Amino acid sequence: DDYKANKGNYAAIAFCESLGAGWRLPSIPEVEDIFRAWSGCNADLSTAAAAEIAYTLNNDAATAFDNLLLQCKDNDLGMLVKGSGVANWYWTCQSDPSTKKIYRVKIATGYFIGAANATNKMLVRCVRDVEIK
Repeated sequence: DDYKANKGNYAAIAFCESLGAGWRLPSIPEVEDIFRAWSGCNADLSTAAAAEIAYTLNNDAATAFDNLLLQCKDNDLGMLVKGSGVANWYWTCQSDPSTKKIYRVKIATGYFIGAANATNKMLVRCVRDVEIK
């Protein structure tokens, strides 16, 4: 409801919508699926909201996934800036009902879910549903 009244405060949602019909921010389970495909991590991520889960990055999987992402129009960043040691935070479409903050996911040497104000700057990885025939 707040988004409808204050679209200027939700740049990530507006960006996904600007891509066309069906584009949106991913849910937490969708981000987890993306993370698993990218990292090769098979850990149970459902407990990550409370503590970081360390993993061993499968560099081959990450490189292959990043190469696919880099083929997308205007996309010059994979899931993680390799070698920088910097974590990348990605927005989700879900929020904490008690604080009204939007959930974000950190991808680095660990996996972590936290919440932030919608006006904070994070990365966006938009998704849309497709039917594979």
